[in-house]
Amino acid sequence: MKKYYLSLLLLSLLTVAWGQKKANKSSGSQLIEGLLIDAETLEPLGGVIVFVEDSYPIISTSSDADGYFRLDRVPLGRQTLKAQKAGYRTFYTDNIVLRSSKPAYLEASMEAQKDLKWGDDFRENRPLNSFSVVSTRSFNVEETQRYPGSINDPSRMARSFPAVQSYWDNNADMIIRGNPTATQTFFLEGVELLGMGHFAAPMSRNGGVSALSIALLDKSDFSAGGFAAEYGNAQSAVLDMHFRKGNPNQQAYSFRFGLIGIDFSAEGPIQRGQSSFLVNYRYSTLGLLSQFGLYVVRSNVANTFQDLSFNLSWESKDRRKELRFFGLGALGSEQWLIKEDSTNWINRLDHNSIDSRTANGTLGLKYSEVLGRGAYFQATAGVSVNGTVYNVNNAPMDSTRIESNSLLVQQYSLSGVYSKKLDQKFRLKTGLNLYGQLYDLHHDYYNYNTERLDTFLETGQQFNYWARGYAQIQWNLSKRWQILAGGAFLFQGYNNTYCLEPRTALMYRPSKKTKLALSYGLYGQLLPLGTYATQTKINPNETLEIANSQHLILSWRQALRYDLSTLVEAWYQYGSNQPIGSALGSTFWLYNQRKSFGRVPLASLGANRNYGIDMSIEKVFRRGFFLMSSLSLFRSNYRAIDNNWYRSRYDNNFVANFTTGYEWTLPKGGRLLCSARLLANGGYRYMPADTAASLAENRMVFDESQGYSLGQSDEDVPVYYRLDLRLAYRKNYTKSSLTLSLDVQNLSNNLNNLYQPFYHYLDDRIYNAYQSGFLPVIAMELDF
Repeated sequence: MKKYYLSLLLLSLLTVAWGQKKANKSSGSQLIEGLLIDAETLEPLGGVIVFVEDSYPIISTSSDADGYFRLDRVPLGRQTLKAQKAGYRTFYTDNIVLRSSKPAYLEASMEAQKDLKWGDDFRENRPLNSFSVVSTRSFNVEETQRYPGSINDPSRMARSFPAVQSYWDNNADMIIRGNPTATQTFFLEGVELLGMGHFAAPMSRNGGVSALSIALLDKSDFSAGGFAAEYGNAQSAVLDMHFRKGNPNQQAYSFRFGLIGIDFSAEGPIQRGQSSFLVNYRYSTLGLLSQFGLYVVRSNVANTFQDLSFNLSWESKDRRKELRFFGLGALGSEQWLIKEDSTNWINRLDHNSIDSRTANGTLGLKYSEVLGRGAYFQATAGVSVNGTVYNVNNAPMDSTRIESNSLLVQQYSLSGVYSKKLDQKFRLKTGLNLYGQLYDLHHDYYNYNTERLDTFLETGQQFNYWARGYAQIQWNLSKRWQILAGGAFLFQGYNNTYCLEPRTALMYRPSKKTKLALSYGLYGQLLPLGTYATQTKINPNETLEIANSQHLILSWRQALRYDLSTLVEAWYQYGSNQPIGSALGSTFWLYNQRKSFGRVPLASLGANRNYGIDMSIEKVFRRGFFLMSSLSLFRSNYRAIDNNWYRSRYDNNFVANFTTGYEWTLPKGGRLLCSARLLANGGYRYMPADTAASLAENRMVFDESQGYSLGQSDEDVPVYYRLDLRLAYRKNYTKSSLTLSLDVQNLSNNLNNLYQPFYHYLDDRIYNAYQSGFLPVIAMELDF
């Protein structure tokens, strides 16, 4: 395997050396083309002035009647486009990285602005969805590639956003404002994703590695709360992602390989100018890292995964009709091997063999039509699949099977959206989503009292349906005031329960650089199918209500200058119908679990309460420099069956992030990016061990009566911190471009506590295990 590593370095050096001979022959410029549309009506925008910011002499053009524009001879490197049209807010692109290997193609939308004096002549990451006015921002591929420690993963990149933290260094799950991944929902082109990560556990959508390729990802929205009425089946946060379209005029290819595998993408026209394709395939074996003594999970864990994603697009000649066929498929395998030397069996992670296999995918067909007079219609048919096989054997018990899972869910969806701009002040948007689910769930767990496997879940093949409808209106009272109001209806066919979800927001702009907003909404979410179907003596979980959370958010955004702004948000969340253990004295709350449907009788009698304040300052990437710094102070509690309030697993008091970077232009045209990120939080809370029971049973037993009572103030749970680093070298050649990168996670090699204490198998004691330390990932990308 060392030969592989040396070959990787040698090939990189040879590529650079070969390219240096070609570099001087490069023209040093490239083409940028694209399409501009109205954000509210989707109609093409003609007569838009488009120019390259900070160019001299000015490079500019204007869009034609179909919204198409073309800029020739734009210098290579990072470029920002500025688009202006009377009656619209000034639009800025997001640091287009222009390469000699291919022209840049982009599609962008512009928001109407009646009074130009109140237009936003400063840069910020405004959300794509104008109905989301608080706790929401857009992000793009360029950010994902630039942020340290993200390893081209949007979920890991989002850890630089306010109030966002990871559950575990080796996992892409996000904890947002003290809420776990199970309360979040992800969408791709309007289709709800049952999973978008490899090695994801039940109730978790992310897993260890994201299956989404940045080769396809387009500008998308991230919302930490207070989101628009069209988003549902989520109590805390949503991620609304989009695939970009391939270049309809020219083919292009990209090849990437490194210590975590290979990646290949291709794009180009199907019918020149009107249709395009974009496809990416990735194969990875994380075992390559372990050959050098670097472990993503542990030294006895082998991982392999592959994924395929694509987006096919067809447009009518007048650009008013569009059909898209898109998809994402992912396969993953993770093997936890028993350490051969039993003297090294320190905890269950050493002597348990685990065979975990995951498969998830999404297919969608989306039709859009501009109807005219400010209206458009969209219809989407989709299917999302999530399958898991998870088996655990225990070596000290003669390899007895102690856990067995076989979970398969297929969700079919049909949705329609109608939007109408009634006049300059009013806009209406409404939609209906219908879902059908085929599922087959099985879960066995070892009972140490009876010394046999107990079946907690056995559904056979079953069918369920659910539906959600919404309507929302945007009312521009004046240049200073805007009201957003709407609501949604969520229905669960499994047990005929429903939830009404009112949403409203008020935005006030005392000046063009200041925004104040107040938002309230109720957000309902279905419980996982496995929770409803968990078997107990009387199956009480079948009648569980739809869980919900009310959000109240006060937001203040202030632009300090053209590229620098601050954001302060105070927020309060109160959840009702929360699934809690129904047994007397139980402290169980379903959302404290990361990978379990809950194996106890539940009742919808619980509540949770999160509140806090987020403060951040951001300088967008301009003239080689960017910065994002945030501090979030919060609390996260829940109420159990005894009516007492307990601290949740995620009540770690604070989250702090500091991310910054600079890009240098080197001699002969190369560019070097250096970025760093410091993460810190209070450390997740632990459930204390029942020491006497653990020693008696020779395994870890927790004292569940105390809940997650151990935290930052205890010596066993120190403050979590981590330093990440990214170095990237980019070079353009005649007809190709090369990027060499080094992502280092946990540069300081700080060993942070794992999410729970463990039983020491050899010494008969309770001790703390640790997360992974220093982890470098080298990669090389060639575009041609």
